[in-house]
Amino acid sequence: MRSARQKIFQGACGTMGTIDWLRKLGGISKMLNVALIGIEGFGRAHVRQIVAFANEGKLRCAAFADPGADPAGESFAALTALGAVRCDDDATLLAERPDVDAVVLATPLPLHRAMAIRALEAGRHVLVEKPPAVAVQDVDAMARAQEAAGRLCAVNFQNVSGSAFRRALELVRAGAIGRVSRIAGIGMWKRTDRYYSRTPWAGKLTLRGQLVLDGTLMNPFAHLLQNGLLLAEAAAADPADAEPLHLRAELYRAHPIEGDDTSCLRLATRGGVEVCMYTTLCYESNEPPAIEVVGDRGVLRWDYANRLEIRRAGGSAPETLQFPAEDLMRKMYSNWIDSIDDRAEPYCTVDRCRPFVAAVNGALLSSGGVHPIPADAVDIAEEHGNRVTTVRDLPELFREAAERSALLSELGVPWAVRTRRFSLEGFREFRL
Repeated sequence: MRSARQKIFQGACGTMGTIDWLRKLGGISKMLNVALIGIEGFGRAHVRQIVAFANEGKLRCAAFADPGADPAGESFAALTALGAVRCDDDATLLAERPDVDAVVLATPLPLHRAMAIRALEAGRHVLVEKPPAVAVQDVDAMARAQEAAGRLCAVNFQNVSGSAFRRALELVRAGAIGRVSRIAGIGMWKRTDRYYSRTPWAGKLTLRGQLVLDGTLMNPFAHLLQNGLLLAEAAAADPADAEPLHLRAELYRAHPIEGDDTSCLRLATRGGVEVCMYTTLCYESNEPPAIEVVGDRGVLRWDYANRLEIRRAGGSAPETLQFPAEDLMRKMYSNWIDSIDDRAEPYCTVDRCRPFVAAVNGALLSSGGVHPIPADAVDIAEEHGNRVTTVRDLPELFREAAERSALLSELGVPWAVRTRRFSLEGFREFRL
């Protein structure tokens, strides 16, 4: 069977340059020339990675673009010190710098589709920040561009790179816990009112006429949902079995925002696996988000602390694998570089993010919007000059719901709203 990597590059020799073609035939290697689009905000984290890899001789930063970049800022100085040339925008960069092999996109979410497709059509590999797209039609267009160009469009879902999660995928694929029936993720963090005032798009569904859909599943717990769906993919005997069939979701808000700060979702795959997610930004502290994978011969539990626990049926003692702290973004960059050079399978390509985007879109449509949580179920406190909003009893409710694969309304929570099942079969376009 051809690998995902081989499928991406099928027929690609017709679009590859001579050096790339020779590299694939005979192992001739050259320094990868990279350009960064977006150097401020979260782009600063990409600047740090690019500087580190450049200093190690693993890539060369040839150019960058960010119309709002401060010429006196640290990112600007760090990139120009590497010899990178500033361009006005991504289109200019692609046209004027034919030496650029690959482009990193650390731009606002609504720009991802157009910029990624431009870069792919220009013959460049892409690493796009997560989430890859705001709507299912956007991620589909990006995946088609990847296939047509024979270039790699990877997505920086860096939590897929951790050693504990890679091991979890291996065990699920190998059938270590038998046939998987249920995958449940819980994420509970504390975010103050400052979180929603830090940027114009925070907590918004739209901004200046463009879709944003900022909420727990699209942004802070996007890694949790994506990893849960990748585990469902690993559990599938056939790729078609991993396809999402339908979902039901409930989206709520305790903060004065448009998007959700508390949500629950239950998704069914064609192969019969249920993927359930319970997320909130209205908790009193920050717990490491975790996913439990239930099979007929055991249970896996993975969390953000790079820890994996295996409990096998039969009463044997649980096995805990605690991996050291890792620079997950560095591991994503290493995998991206190695995948471009055909030395590794890419951890997360844009086509493998389709179920994620479809789930986020479908959740909003299933929920019928975002429902307010009444004031008598919410506590508000002051902490260091910031307002902290918490929803009462959520930890207990989430844990009970996860055990039962239930939504909050199905537990009889007084403020919860029953929602409709939304079919994901043939889901090709999202409109708010």
